Amino acid sequence: MELFTRSLSVSNHSLNSSNNFSSWYSPVLVGDMSFSDYFLRPGTIAIVQVNSDMLSVAYNLLCSLRKAHADLLAKKLIFWAIDQSAVKDLESYRDKNNLSFGIYYFHSKFDQIKTIQDIGTDGFYELMRHRISIYLLFLEQFHLSFIFMDADIVFLNDPLNDLFFNEDRHEIEDLIYSTDARNFYNQLKDPFEGKPFVPPICGGFFLMRPTKPTIDLLNDLNKIIIIDSKANDQWTMDLLLNNRYDSLNNKFLYDSSRTWLVEPFPLGLKRKNTSIKTNNSIKLRLLDQRSYINGHIFGSLNNQYWNEIIQLQKINPFFRPFIIHFNSWVKDKLELMEKNYLWLVGENETCIL
Repeated sequence: MELFTRSLSVSNHSLNSSNNFSSWYSPVLVGDMSFSDYFLRPGTIAIVQVNSDMLSVAYNLLCSLRKAHADLLAKKLIFWAIDQSAVKDLESYRDKNNLSFGIYYFHSKFDQIKTIQDIGTDGFYELMRHRISIYLLFLEQFHLSFIFMDADIVFLNDPLNDLFFNEDRHEIEDLIYSTDARNFYNQLKDPFEGKPFVPPICGGFFLMRPTKPTIDLLNDLNKIIIIDSKANDQWTMDLLLNNRYDSLNNKFLYDSSRTWLVEPFPLGLKRKNTSIKTNNSIKLRLLDQRSYINGHIFGSLNNQYWNEIIQLQKINPFFRPFIIHFNSWVKDKLELMEKNYLWLVGENETCIL
């Protein structure tokens, strides 16, 4: 099957280009498919970045969507394959199981990264650094909103209604991020962990919209990545959400109007009273840690996590946790998933539902 790819420039593209919306229907996905075939709602897609060695956890993510009855996400999910071996395996898996997920492939130096990259390795940082250009491609060239997720996520329930909570009330934020806190905010003496306005975010599950504040933010990040070999899409993003970037002098400047946290707030976190909202502020929603749990808390505070869930469900029987992200804390992701009955891939890569 032919790979449909394009060399698309993002650096000089204007948001007002007439190609923005027509490009939704261009055949840029594997199998002569377009982004519009995979919309969760007009102009919004969901993507998972994978390479060859990550496919087993990616299949587990897909199985968890099916088990959680998150039918729209399961059908419309797009796997962003970064090497051609992953493309072929995904095509085979899709055909064998009569599934409908999309496959996106953009030829780049990613082709050399076919194995799982542990935190701190050169490949790990390269993946984090160079995917910014693809984010800008989606935002500027295609004018898409997108939900990005790491492959090592397990879904417990469908999160879409929650993620679109503000959008459905016509109060659209620029960004939605999960968090990287090492404990629940209500258990931390300083929920902001020393940051002036925004606590540490997690680059493994977020939503971005093609607004001017978002695109300006990503362009600043791209400028930093070009000149700083240690910059990446999470820790440098923390700096950019808390400070304005002076690209001429390569400095981060204190700016109380940089980011405005929007409701609903996670339990235990409130907006700093020193924050100022302007038309240029980045409107950011942070996701509640009890609903979007990271591996740091789930791995090291497992009993506390489940106690929090039990207590919350007593107060609010409608509460639902949505995802568990088995991110960098976890030394053996599969062992922790299996221990908690969250490994859903059986023989011949079939789902255990």
